[in-house]
Amino acid sequence: MKTLIIGALFFFLLGITGCQTYHLQSAWTDQPPRIDGQLNDWDSTRFRDVGNRAMAVAAVNDGRYLYMAGRITDPDISRFLAMFGLTLWIDPHGGKRKRVELRVPAAAATAFDAARGGFGESLTPEQHTRVENHLDSLRRGVMVQNGADDRYRVLPAGDAEFRVGVARGDDGGALYEIRIPLAFQANFLSYRLPDRNRTLGLGFGITSVRSMEDEPRGMAGGFPGEMAGRRSIMAQEEVWSEVTLAQH
Repeated sequence: MKTLIIGALFFFLLGITGCQTYHLQSAWTDQPPRIDGQLNDWDSTRFRDVGNRAMAVAAVNDGRYLYMAGRITDPDISRFLAMFGLTLWIDPHGGKRKRVELRVPAAAATAFDAARGGFGESLTPEQHTRVENHLDSLRRGVMVQNGADDRYRVLPAGDAEFRVGVARGDDGGALYEIRIPLAFQANFLSYRLPDRNRTLGLGFGITSVRSMEDEPRGMAGGFPGEMAGRRSIMAQEEVWSEVTLAQH
């Protein structure tokens, strides 16, 4: 996913414009989908429209993992996801508490510089290739954050637990696949769905342009009262799903 640095072009104000909740029934699967973003191995009849019909989602589980697939057809939303990435929240107890936060990609493409401080000059070509491959895996990886104390880890692409696949649809939209462990334990985060609870809460943010307005010159370093151009007023809508897990 390409990350764009556009701070000099737009002034963003993020606000919560609404919070919708949808119920989604997960189906049981003995053949988990491949997490590559292509959605070719998903039953198209299982997708449900959410988010004012800009997104369709589906879910299956196999007892160890929940697998989610999403199709986003709105070109503006797809563009913002390409710019800023995807944020997903998980509440293992079925509510809207942001117990776990996932961010994809985990880092901007410009966040790492293997050559900084002459480090790259000391590497052999083979070592440089290994470093670049590792950094690329982190850039495309998943950041998993503990919502209770903000501790987090960056899990490289292809990690054994949390996985995310992203692709571009034929219509220019975005395609997502996400694998979430139903129980997870590490030194920074642990959770398990209660035995009596077969529902978990899953939330994600949809960012869009709410309006455009003139920006006073004073905000951009000029004289007060003068106009510096236009700025985008952004809005982020939280969309939550209550996902009921199927039993074998």
